[in-house]
Amino acid sequence: MADIDPGNACAAFTESELVELLAIAEIHEDAGGGLLALAAKAGERADQVIDWLPDNFEDKLQGVVDLALRQAYAIAFTTHGGRRRKSKRPIRNREGFHRFAAGVAGIVGGAGGIATTLADLAVTTTLILRSIQEIAASYGEDLDDPDVRAQCIAVFGTGGPLVDDDSLDTGLWAGRIALSHQSVSATIRAVVPQFGKALSEGILTRAAPLVGAAAGGAINSAFMRYYQRMAHVNFRLRRLARGHHPDEVLACFSRIITLERERRKHKSKKKR
Repeated sequence: MADIDPGNACAAFTESELVELLAIAEIHEDAGGGLLALAAKAGERADQVIDWLPDNFEDKLQGVVDLALRQAYAIAFTTHGGRRRKSKRPIRNREGFHRFAAGVAGIVGGAGGIATTLADLAVTTTLILRSIQEIAASYGEDLDDPDVRAQCIAVFGTGGPLVDDDSLDTGLWAGRIALSHQSVSATIRAVVPQFGKALSEGILTRAAPLVGAAAGGAINSAFMRYYQRMAHVNFRLRRLARGHHPDEVLACFSRIITLERERRKHKSKKKR
């Protein structure tokens, strides 16, 4: 942290905590690299596929997302719970497996265009949520705690490149929810519009039947990686919030994110 002065916003944090916050900021800023390219493709292809979309597509997607999140919540936590009851061993964090499985689901779902794409959302959402849960468990979180369950859902509300994440406010949206002790139902209601908007951008890139299978696999894997990274961000911030007020953590993190973006912008200019 020697080359970064976080100012008064981080006055309450030790040097080691500031190093941790910087590491979290780097994960946050690196998370959306693959999705930026997908967002660009979505913009290029939007005019080509917009006529193929069914009437009230966005409304239908919101309904699918709401149902998918609720089903995924029930299914994913049940499977983790069963494994815990059968064994005292901790839940393994299998991020690579979940990225692969999401990619396979995307290939199958994308092969038939919009119809099968919507059908594959429930499977993909469940896989993402299960991976988020495993990441939470890797930080010592109790998956039987209703607050932790709500926080796992809240990760889906993280603002990102596919939802015009040009400001820190949207980037930390899920973090705020994750630290506010909302119920699972309240969190799902808050997350659905944000997650649905991100998915609608991704669907546009895979809607054309000829490229749907390949695009579906790539997009699902990119979504999985993005939400895995954001899960690390949220649960590492939560760990820091155990020793500080959540508002202090987010204020300091906001400052460090701003400085990290300035540093990267300066570095990019020097390379030109």
